[in-house]
Amino acid sequence: MGEQKLQISLITPTYNECKNIPLLAEEIFQIIANEPDIDLELIVVDDNSPDGTGEIAEGLRGQYPIRVVHRPGKQGLGSAVMEGFGLSDRPYLGVIDADLSHDPSLIPRLILGL
Repeated sequence: MGEQKLQISLITPTYNECKNIPLLAEEIFQIIANEPDIDLELIVVDDNSPDGTGEIAEGLRGQYPIRVVHRPGKQGLGSAVMEGFGLSDRPYLGVIDADLSHDPSLIPRLILGL
């Protein structure tokens, strides 16, 4: 049997990212689909976005391996990242901005060191 896949939780803190979160998820998982050595989940930590980001992320769960955390208020980036890390049971962790400022195409190189 081959080597075990690298299990990664990628945390994305969100606040008012309803338009970006579906694009981000689609792009991440299209890229990861071509990487047989990577098993990635996306953990969305939403700070009660008034634009419905958390609900939109919930709607993506049927398509992608996504977990969504709904926080009661805007608590900030740092605590969102730490909460996401705390929820993961995977050995490898990462963070990506939901505003599409981080290029998901770099994820395999960052993980595999290519």
